Amino acid sequence: MKQLTCVFLCILIIFASCNKDNEIPSPTNSSTIKYLGHRGSGSDDFIGKDSLFPPENTFQAMLIGFQYLNGSETDIQMSLDGTIWLWHDHNFPNTSSNLSIPELHDTTILRLQPINKPLAKLDSVLYWMSKYAYTKYISLDVKGYFPYIPNLDYFVYFNRMTDSISAMVRRYHIERRVFVETDYTMFLDFMKIKEPLVDRYLLAYTDLRSAINTCIDREYTGISFAYYDTSLTEQNIKYLHSKGLKIQVWTLHSIESIEQIKNLYPDVIQTDIIKEISLTK
Repeated sequence: MKQLTCVFLCILIIFASCNKDNEIPSPTNSSTIKYLGHRGSGSDDFIGKDSLFPPENTFQAMLIGFQYLNGSETDIQMSLDGTIWLWHDHNFPNTSSNLSIPELHDTTILRLQPINKPLAKLDSVLYWMSKYAYTKYISLDVKGYFPYIPNLDYFVYFNRMTDSISAMVRRYHIERRVFVETDYTMFLDFMKIKEPLVDRYLLAYTDLRSAINTCIDREYTGISFAYYDTSLTEQNIKYLHSKGLKIQVWTLHSIESIEQIKNLYPDVIQTDIIKEISLTK
């Protein structure tokens, strides 16, 4: 009798394993999705941005995401002095400039910063999070495209940047509330070693399955993915979650797109529409 029972149990286990990808439920549901304000207050290029909201990626912009949603997403770059600043574009301070933050000292950055868009230091934002936004999250989009600095040593640059981020999140005890995202695997590999408690997202624009396999091979937390790509399907997200990975989806500009993507149960949604989906209503 015991032998028959053991055989029956083995058959059940084998059957269950064969159907693993199809039957493992998503660990996320619509009530646990985290909503992050894209560049804090929404992209300045977004035509529907609230005119009363501060410019993107400023200190005040970060507070908008913290106030209305689960947190903020922002873009970061590092100066020659090792200071990490919030800034998106590869050129600084405007579209006619051939200067980039990684080749500038802090004194030059402060002198050249736009009057209506003062630059914020990441350290100031994380400190504020630790003191006043106890339940909020931040995702750091690490920029690495600097065509005006063709000889930039990325090994040195990313090594130094990950040291700085690791020191800040430990100092403020917010390791579990900070995400990093980038398509530069060198940076993510450094972070995996230096601060494994920080979620590491591989930035990808297309071919979600390939990105999933990269994350599995390199032991990343998940993927930051474009919402408009056709590979963002329920089947692929179920496969991703079955492998223990997470996914951020960006950047959603309408209630309709949010409702559609929400039904796929991503872990994080980045959006430019802040008040429309405010969690403070």
